[in-house]
Amino acid sequence: MPVKPIKKFRVLLLVDLNCITGRTLLKGISQYVQEFNNWEITMNLSYLDKDHRNSSQIRKDRFDGIIAFTVEKKMLTKVLRSGLPAIVRGVYKPVPGYINFYIDNMMVCKKAYDHFRHLGFERFAYCGLDSLYWSRERREALRNITATDGYQLIAYPRPRSQKLRMWKNEKAILAKWLESLPKPIGLLVATDFRGREVLEACQYARIAVPEEIAVLSVDDDDCICPFTNPPLSSIGRFFHKAGYEAALALNDLMSGKTPKNHEIIIEPQDVTQRQSTNILAVENPTIAKALLFIRSEKNKILTIEQVAGHVAVHSRVLYNLFKKHLGHTVHEEIQRVRTDEISRLLLETDMTVSEIAGEMGFQDAANFARYFRKTKGMSPSDFRTHYKP
Repeated sequence: MPVKPIKKFRVLLLVDLNCITGRTLLKGISQYVQEFNNWEITMNLSYLDKDHRNSSQIRKDRFDGIIAFTVEKKMLTKVLRSGLPAIVRGVYKPVPGYINFYIDNMMVCKKAYDHFRHLGFERFAYCGLDSLYWSRERREALRNITATDGYQLIAYPRPRSQKLRMWKNEKAILAKWLESLPKPIGLLVATDFRGREVLEACQYARIAVPEEIAVLSVDDDDCICPFTNPPLSSIGRFFHKAGYEAALALNDLMSGKTPKNHEIIIEPQDVTQRQSTNILAVENPTIAKALLFIRSEKNKILTIEQVAGHVAVHSRVLYNLFKKHLGHTVHEEIQRVRTDEISRLLLETDMTVSEIAGEMGFQDAANFARYFRKTKGMSPSDFRTHYKP
């Protein structure tokens, strides 16, 4: 008897491809499609095809479901009016009654704050896009985090006038604000696109980056960050994982099942440090020397006594200096630097877990796994499976 063909769901993908977030999201969706082979895909390349974008053929007789990750309000409105099962990204706010893509802004800002604090910064600023709800959330999250440690956040008041927000007019306004900031200062920027503008304004105002202002952005777009002047440090996000989870949730909706996830949480990766934050804003020379030593020896299992010996002070003295000026211990600094390097090797190389353990100075894989789990909450193998594209 002939094999009855498997019914495939007809899925429309509305994904902005002009930035790394959409492109990486698609890779996660593609992984699902290749694994299960139960979808027929239609893609709307809206940023390329203006005629196709303006078509309104989003109907139940054409599609069974939609993944909409777009900043185009009109397109999102068409999706919502269609009544089709959909996973969506709200333009100005999350869409009630739908599974939304959700960015964990508190975690993003914690990554940024920890990065600046480990560099020794005690002043913090934020430059965002006030019209976008997630940028406002990010600003308030960073404000709360800094306030917890007794610091004040300085936020850029973006002009309300649309004319003044045109870059040819805003550049001088932003440059003036950057000049007014106390220095040195760590500045978190909402996106890589905005980070590029901030660096341009710093050049316009002749502000040294990172010596006066260390600039850190979000998205880690490899088409932007390596090509700014100076190259831009940035926090990537696990959009590949989010794309895969969005596909699983949409398939459940189209099948009449209750999805496991009621929101698609996009988690931040570790900071990719480039020249824009490549500095130690630490006035104490002993701490600065200790930090440089820890970074240079990140593949070795260091003790506080070894670090103290390198900087020629007693270990208790060094412990107190770290707590006073950085807010954490020498041991915590060593562990963070080493865990960041392990994470990088797990995600960016094809080395086996045993090979990485040996590279990082561990005698056996069991001790290595316990060390990594203590910080990340999962084994190295699970971390790689969970996050590597």
